[in-house]
Amino acid sequence: MQKKILGSMLVLTFLGAITASASVNLVDKGDWKFDVYGFAQTDMTQDSTRSFNEVIGNSSVSRPNTLAGDNGRTADSIRNSRLGFIATAPVQNGWKAKGVLEYDLLGYDPYANVSPPTNSEASFSQNPTMRVRHSYFNAEKDGLRILAGQTWSLFGWQPYYFPAVLSVAPEAGELYQRTAQFGAIETCAVGENGQLQTGVSMERPSQKDSNMPNFNIGVRYSLDSYKTAVASSYGDYGLQPLSIGISGTFRQFETFQTGGSMYSQIKQNASAIAVDTLIPIHTNSDAKSPGNSLSISAEFTSGTGIADELSGWTGGMTGGTAFSTSTPWTNTNLDAGFMYFDAAGNANLIQLSTFNVALQYVLPTEMKQNVNVGMAQTSSNLNSFTVTAGGTVAGGNGIGAVTNVYDKVTNQFVNYWVDCTDQIRLGAEVSTQTTHYVSDGMTTTNNRAQITALYRF
Repeated sequence: MQKKILGSMLVLTFLGAITASASVNLVDKGDWKFDVYGFAQTDMTQDSTRSFNEVIGNSSVSRPNTLAGDNGRTADSIRNSRLGFIATAPVQNGWKAKGVLEYDLLGYDPYANVSPPTNSEASFSQNPTMRVRHSYFNAEKDGLRILAGQTWSLFGWQPYYFPAVLSVAPEAGELYQRTAQFGAIETCAVGENGQLQTGVSMERPSQKDSNMPNFNIGVRYSLDSYKTAVASSYGDYGLQPLSIGISGTFRQFETFQTGGSMYSQIKQNASAIAVDTLIPIHTNSDAKSPGNSLSISAEFTSGTGIADELSGWTGGMTGGTAFSTSTPWTNTNLDAGFMYFDAAGNANLIQLSTFNVALQYVLPTEMKQNVNVGMAQTSSNLNSFTVTAGGTVAGGNGIGAVTNVYDKVTNQFVNYWVDCTDQIRLGAEVSTQTTHYVSDGMTTTNNRAQITALYRF
């Protein structure tokens, strides 16, 4: 019976995809080029709990014996559809420049995130909010690339090492952030087939009141003589070289302690390191063909102050001024997930460690099919809290309801997709998300089944 239902859902989603229409206009005049790109995407998901909408990320799975934890949810969404524009300018003084604007429909809707929501389910799904994904310019000359605007963070060398998931990215344990920045990347040849990239960037500060931007640095080596086929769930297949990237980030945070008419200010430095790699395992003897290729990608990170790089991560805590009611800390103006207050009332940055590993197999070229499997984890030092039997934090740490505090999330997934034409792609994925809670050691689980259809242009 379940197979029949899944088959019917797949057919209906396929029909929805082939009826999608797109207006594509490509202008090439006076050495100016204007390109329009994107895709219409339909996702149908079935979750074993009511913990998530489209994006799972590093969010927690609801506890059992609750309404959200004991009941499932089925959703149909087009909110991950995208539309982008690229304007490429004529070459001037050797500089090749382009501007990029890209949007999707996953914008923040404040009326859907209150309890109870004031936005209807129908409006949330059928009239989604447009948001900016990318808005930047890029200029290149003699191996130097400069950029300014909102795009992928240099930390983790995004997006080179993203695992290919059908669920709306990101998964747990994956560095994933687009933010405003100024950056530069220098590329130079190393030997006959190698390339070395070095990059620096100044990004939007994780806490604007810290009065200092985030600073990132990175180095990446690739070997062009050893390539493998890779593809994202919505992108074309392409040959990518064996590579390894190392990057670091440095941030600063400020907290204030008030006492009467006086206040004291404390600055705390945060830093983290990321190591990423793509390793071809098997490649087609024909180096120009993407088919029959097997590769593995992996990412490992460790550091403090990187909650904004890990979508959905809060540790179950609240942000802003709600960290503590038992200490005189106020006006932190800081999102949740960056720090906690100990029993002595001291502000401590949360230590986070992540990893993700994904295996991708591209079937022979003429089959136009792809299989991916992967696992990931985000863990923290929040298990160092002392929790009393009554379910409160010793010393009154003031991190909200202690039963909501979690220190670890894990995810496993497997997916498959096939390109029926160059435009139509159909896929299916199953995944499992688990959360480990601090107060009682409980591990909760959400199982998801998903089918996806895309019309790409």
